[in-house]
Amino acid sequence: MSKGKIYDKIHTIVDNELLDDKLEKLAQYCEENGVRFTDKQFPPNERSLVGYPTPSDYNGSFGKFGYARHEQVFTDNNFDLFRKIEPSDILQGSLGDCYFLVCLSGLAEYPPLIGRLFEFDEKNPYGFYPIWLFINGSWKRYIVDDYLPVMKGTNRLAFSKTDENEMWVMLLEKAYAKAYGGYWNIVGGDPVHALRDLTGAPYDRISNFDNPDFVWDKLKRANDQEFMMTCFTKNTQITEEKHDTGIVSGHAYSILDVRKYVDSHGRTQKLIQIRNPWGKFEWNGAFSDNSPLWKESDKHQFIQEADDGLFWMRVEDFVVHYQGVGLLAIKPDYRSNAIKLKQSKTNNTAIARLIVDPSTCDSRGQNEVFISVDQTDSRSVNDDSYQYR
Repeated sequence: MSKGKIYDKIHTIVDNELLDDKLEKLAQYCEENGVRFTDKQFPPNERSLVGYPTPSDYNGSFGKFGYARHEQVFTDNNFDLFRKIEPSDILQGSLGDCYFLVCLSGLAEYPPLIGRLFEFDEKNPYGFYPIWLFINGSWKRYIVDDYLPVMKGTNRLAFSKTDENEMWVMLLEKAYAKAYGGYWNIVGGDPVHALRDLTGAPYDRISNFDNPDFVWDKLKRANDQEFMMTCFTKNTQITEEKHDTGIVSGHAYSILDVRKYVDSHGRTQKLIQIRNPWGKFEWNGAFSDNSPLWKESDKHQFIQEADDGLFWMRVEDFVVHYQGVGLLAIKPDYRSNAIKLKQSKTNNTAIARLIVDPSTCDSRGQNEVFISVDQTDSRSVNDDSYQYR
C-alpha cells in the first residue's frame, strides 16, 4: 500500500471520528521525519516480552527472544496484512498461548469478526497498526508497531505465524500482549475469556462433566444457534504434554460441529468435531480417522485421512479428556454495546436500565438479549491478593 493511500484512509477516519486525530499526527510525524513508528509504550525489548514489573512467576525463558521489523522477517517483501483469513492458516510458535490462537481460529470462520478489529485492511508503510480489543468490559484501541518477536540472533519468528505470510495473527497477538502488559502475561489462559476480549460477546460455559447427556444437550443447543465453541483438556504436570491417545494436556481446542451418527454397527452415537490449533496431532480412539466405526459409504463426508488437526470423538470420551467448554453468544449480525457503571461506595451496587429497540424484534415482537457483567482481569492488577467476586 502506498503512503498516500494509507494517509487517505486516516483522513477518512478523522473526518468521521475526532478521536483519530492521533493517527493523523502519527502519520504526519513519520512522513515528515522519514521514520517508521516505534511503540514507546510497548518497546521492542525484554520489558515487553516479560512485562514490567517482572512477574513473580517468570522463569527467565524469554532471554532467547528478540525483535525484528517485518521486512527483516519477510525478506522478499512477500507479505500482506490480510490475504485470505482461514482457520487453518494459524500456527503456534514458542509462546504458550494456544487458548488465544484457538479463538483466532474460531473467529476466522467468520472473517468480518477479524477484520473489524483492524482500522486498516492493508499493511501500513509507517509501521503502526490500530487494533481494537474488548478489555475489562469496554472496547479499547491499542496502537502497535510492526516489530515482531524472533529467535535471538535470527529473523525467524518466535511466536505465532501463518502459512500465507499474513501479519494479522502476529499483530493481534502483539496487541493482546500489550493489553495485558507483556507476552509472558498471556501465557496460558481460558479461551472463552480471550473470545470475550476479541468480540465483546457474552458467554456461557460448561465445567461439570459428570453427566455426558447434560454436556451434549448444552453443546447441541449452542451448535444449533451457530454459537462459537471452545474447549480445553485436563492439566498434567507437563504443560501441553502429548499423550498416546492423541490428546494434548492443558491445551485449548475449537469445537466445530455436534451431531448424531449411526455407526457401522447400527448404533446411534453422539459425536463432537474438534480442531487442534496446531493443525496436527489428533485423537486416535473411537471415531478417529481410521476407526472401523465409520461406515465406508459415508466416511469421506466426515473425515480426511490426514494429520490435519481435525477429528471426531464421542461425548462419552470427550467428558473423560476435557474439563471445560466455552460457548460464545455471537453471530456476525448480532448487535452489542457496553457501558461503564459507577459503583456505589456505600452499598457496593450499580444500577443500569436496558431499553430494547422494537425495530430489532422479530415478527412476533420478540428478541433475544444477553447481558453480562465484567470485572477487571487479574492480569491488569499488580496485586497478588486481588480476587474475583
